Parts: sequence; C-alpha cells; structure tokens
Amino acid sequence: MQTAPRLKLSSVDSELIQPVQIFCQGQPFYTAFARQSQFHRSKAKYRLFGGAAGPGKSLALLMEAIIQAHKHPKVSTLILRRTFPELEKSIIDPFRRIVPRAMYKSFNESKHVVQWHNDSLTYFGYSESEKDITQYQGAEFLFIGFDELTHFLLKQWEFMKSRNRCPIPGSVPCMAGASNPGDRGHDFVRCMFIDGTAPRDSDPETATLFNPGDYAFIPARVTDNPIYANDQSYLDSLRSLPLVMRQMYLEGNWDIAPGSYFDIWNERTMTVPRDEVQMKDWWPRWISVDWGFAHNLSVHWHAATPPDEKGRRIIYTYREWVTHGKVPESIGMGICERSKYTAIDEQGREVQKFENIEEIFMDAPRDKRTDEDTIYTQIEHSLKRHGLGMPVKWPDKDRVGGWMLMYQLLQSGEWKICKECPDAIRSLPALVRDPDFSEDILKTDSIADDVADDLRMGLKSRLKNWKRKPPLEERVLARINPALDPTNRAIQLKKVLSEEHKGSKPVPIIRRSRFQAGVR
Repeated sequence: MQTAPRLKLSSVDSELIQPVQIFCQGQPFYTAFARQSQFHRSKAKYRLFGGAAGPGKSLALLMEAIIQAHKHPKVSTLILRRTFPELEKSIIDPFRRIVPRAMYKSFNESKHVVQWHNDSLTYFGYSESEKDITQYQGAEFLFIGFDELTHFLLKQWEFMKSRNRCPIPGSVPCMAGASNPGDRGHDFVRCMFIDGTAPRDSDPETATLFNPGDYAFIPARVTDNPIYANDQSYLDSLRSLPLVMRQMYLEGNWDIAPGSYFDIWNERTMTVPRDEVQMKDWWPRWISVDWGFAHNLSVHWHAATPPDEKGRRIIYTYREWVTHGKVPESIGMGICERSKYTAIDEQGREVQKFENIEEIFMDAPRDKRTDEDTIYTQIEHSLKRHGLGMPVKWPDKDRVGGWMLMYQLLQSGEWKICKECPDAIRSLPALVRDPDFSEDILKTDSIADDVADDLRMGLKSRLKNWKRKPPLEERVLARINPALDPTNRAIQLKKVLSEEHKGSKPVPIIRRSRFQAGVR
C-alpha cells in the first residue's frame, strides 16, 4: 500500500507546464492547477501565492505543507491563520475532506497535529495577537505557511523566520504565504514580494541584508482555477463588487487595499514633483513632528498657497524625515539642518538661510525624562540652540476628525504631497479602517501609523497659519493692470498704495475705457 505521497509530472500544454499530483494508494487526491504547480515548484526561500480571489490559494498552501512533510522523515511543518475559526474553515476542514485517512497515522483534534507515516508532523496553528506568536519559541519547522499573510504583522513574519530551520542534512527550510491584498500586513507583504524591497518597518541594520532573489510572487486569478474560470455566476458576483474590492479580488491589484481608509487615493493626481511647485518665500510654512525612538520619528514640512478668488488654498507637504533611534539633541539639529536653503548674499557669496518656518507643531512626551528635562523640553532646547523657534505642543487628540480632514482635502484637491515624501505616499493607501470602529484607522504599530499621525497633526494645525500676507510689492503688482499706459498705471499705483497703507478693503479699479470716457 502506498502511504507516502509522490509527485507525478506530465505535459499539459504547449509550454510544458506540468501538474503536481499527490497520490495515496495509487490514486491522486490532489492535482494542482498550472499556477498551483508553479507555486509548488518554486525554489525561492520565501513565496507568495495568489493576489485575487478563487485560484485555490489555501488548498495549495495545505498541500505544500504535506509535500514538505514527506521530503524527510521526522520533520515538522506548520500552517498559520490569524484566528482559529479562520483556520478551521480554510485549512482544517479541507484537510478532513480532501486528504484520505490512509494518508496519515493520526490527527490529534485537540492539538491540531497530523502525524504522517514517516513520523513527520504537520501543525495547524493560529496567532491572533502579536504576542501569540511566541508560543512557537524553541520550535523548528522545515516549512511554515501563512494563510492570508496580510492579516499578520511584520513582527510575526520575522519571528517565524527564526523558527524556520531543520537539522537534517540536505533539507531546505522555506516559508510561504497565500493572500489577497489588504488588511494590516498589506504594506510589508507588498514591499517584499511585489516591489522587491525591504519592508519599511525593518530594522535599518537587517534591511541591508534583504535579498530580493530570496522572494518569489506567483500571481493567480480566479480564471487560473478551472473550477471557477467558467462559473459565470461567481464571476458576475466578483464583477459586481465596488470598484476597490473588484480591483483586489477580481484583478489582484496591490496598488490599494480593500478596507483602505483613503479609498480615493490616486498617486498620479495627488502627488507632484517638488520642482513643479513655485513656492514663494512668504507662503505660510510650518513643521509637524511626531516623536519616536523605538517607534519612528516622523517629521514633515508643509506650505500653503494664498487663497484664490473662492478662498481655496492648496497645502503642499514638500519634505519629510522619517527615522528612529534619534536622541533629542540630534532631532532638533536634524530638523534645523533640513530647514535651510542656499542663498546668495549682497557680496555674491553662498550662505545658508532658514526657510521662513512660522510654527513647529510637536507631539512628544512631557512626562518622560532622561535628565532634569523632559524629552519634549530637550528637543525644544535643541531646536532653539540650532536656530529655529520653539515648538508648539499639539494637544489635539481627535483622530476621527483629523482623518476626515485629510480625506476631504485630498478629495477636493486642496492637499498635494510632493514626490520627495515617499513614506507619506506609501503610508496613505496602506491605512485601513478599524474593524471595531470604522470611522477610525486601525493601529498596526507600523511606520504608516507614525507617518499618518504626523500628517494629521500637520494638516489640522493649518487653520492657524492663514494670517500671513504676501509682501507689499507682490500685493500691489497683483492689482495693477499691465495693459495700462504709464500715466494710468501711475494713477492706479497711487490708489492701490493708499488703500494698502490705510488697511482698507480693495475697491474696484477703474477700467481704462471708462476712465477715458470720463465715467467716475
């Protein structure tokens, strides 16, 4: 009796894509689709399978754990889901239904452990919170699979990498995820598997060790699954989803996540190159600072245009500094250094000058001390010592109002982010709604959290920055009709200057045709 699975290869199309099959007692109980076979055959140390809904992601992950368990005797494999109900529905139930009883020695229902005939073990586990993952400390697994990887946090993925090991000579430990876009882990999964870059929340030292060659993304859609490829009812249900969900579940689009708070995000229209913004020195400018040490320090520079004829202004977030592990003195110095520009003095020499920063809004601890001064006070002194003014404590904790303000400004086109702020641009589409309170954004202990809090602070503070007027000469020139002859321009200039000095409201300027006709 054949009790261990084996792989059978056969040509199925012109490209010689061969299906992976698993047999028990001479009969196949699993025949992989072409995309599933591609996933099983990938040699990458870390794999991601899926993207869209319906290509058989969870089943492929389950079968990969079985295949890996039979490569060597007495090894362990593990499949994780975030909650037990999800684990039971997507992994345990298919295991009971599809895998023949003759395939394994036993299945411990209470511990969710399968023992195979070669004495290898496959564990079905879950890790609802970040701390739950530590239950696997000290364990070792030849293969670890995350079903719906984007439901997990980067710290959980990184921790399990330390458990991915096997002492058997010739074994090749590996990990894999099956997932749709979206949820709390969308950003780090996209970084690793879609963009081929280290996750933004990685430790800077370990980020340099990131090797994109270790990662493989095997995209798959519902049309890659023969069971549903011609199921018009199911296809129509996917096509009828709202736009963002349709892009995710039907097309497997990773550009925006379902459940994203900023579901209107459009990088093409909401961002702009810094050199295309003709910023004037007299525009209101301010800085927002969200302090962090182990967490991220997030600093952004903002400027606002003067109001147009309808009273609308455009806010530009034009510079950012996102880092961590900085002491108060270096924070103040770093902000000051980044707030300077090179100018030419009267002697034609290059000199460093500060931008005209009106205010600095900062959220930093007033009750945590490293010496006689609090962290807030130390940063405050550092800013003053290096040439900028004193910051303003930002007391506003209205998260929901802040998110709504950001949404409205993006929607109306009154907020643009310069392309020189990549963390801001990456963070906004990664922010998802809190499932327990949909008006708020889910906190995920990530760089996106820290950047979002900083941007919220910077935009809510804008209401205090509309007092500054353009310089007198710019206000006057804006009201002078350049088409007038010199005499009439002189008359108009005298009138405008008189109004400016009196502080009176502007009055209509007499048109040339009426003036020539003697109309007063």
